[in-house]
Amino acid sequence: LSYAFSKRVIEDETASIADHNKLHNQISLYRKVYNDALGLYKAKKFLDSVGKFEEAMNIYIEADTYYNYGKSLLSIGNFQDAIKAYEIADVLDYDNKVNLYYNLACAYSLSNETESSIKYLRLSITRGFNLFKILDHDSNLAYVRKNPRWKQILVHITSDKFLTKNPKE
Repeated sequence: LSYAFSKRVIEDETASIADHNKLHNQISLYRKVYNDALGLYKAKKFLDSVGKFEEAMNIYIEADTYYNYGKSLLSIGNFQDAIKAYEIADVLDYDNKVNLYYNLACAYSLSNETESSIKYLRLSITRGFNLFKILDHDSNLAYVRKNPRWKQILVHITSDKFLTKNPKE
């Protein structure tokens, strides 16, 4: 995380025009590499996308990069590093908390960590996740569903006061 913050550029009022031009060029290069990484991910070339996201993160840091890096890591079965990437995206204030927390729940489930998976499912739901039917079918949540308390857990996490007024929905 400290590495991520050290690579993130902060505007400096004392910076020269040359410094601003250098930053502009750095961000332009970052965007190209980041977009290449996204293209590889969309083409389901997950291992290649991991390397390309790492290349992008060596140029510049954004929460989106860590989030998508986490998705790539999850896709190749590197669950622990995916969790770290998602957590860094959260610290960097990734804006789509619903998807971020749902993906963290999946990564924790794939890592056989029931309590953390449930914690992030709940956070996703309180942030607006409402595709409850998917919870019984997403293969990434298979480990959590094996828990004998799954039905109770599901009722508990979907009956929060922040959710719909009709808990049967």
